[in-house]
Amino acid sequence: MPITAPRLWAARRANTWRHRCLALEQTLEQLSERLARTEVALLREEQASLKAKLRLAEAEDALIRMQSALDALRQLPGGASRPIPGRAA
Repeated sequence: MPITAPRLWAARRANTWRHRCLALEQTLEQLSERLARTEVALLREEQASLKAKLRLAEAEDALIRMQSALDALRQLPGGASRPIPGRAA
């Protein structure tokens, strides 16, 4: 029994839809992979940012301690203008 035109058209239409669905599935998979990579990169950036903030806070604390030490030296008799031991004047 030969395939009639309506059956042939229906088969072609089904193949077209099947190909479109496969293409959409592949696109969705690619997008989800890209999204996962972007999320990982974002987490890494957040971690790097937190580490940088911690280093900045530590540096600020060290600067405050040095300023306090310098102020304490200035309060000593002779002030900070005294020669530092072990250094040539």
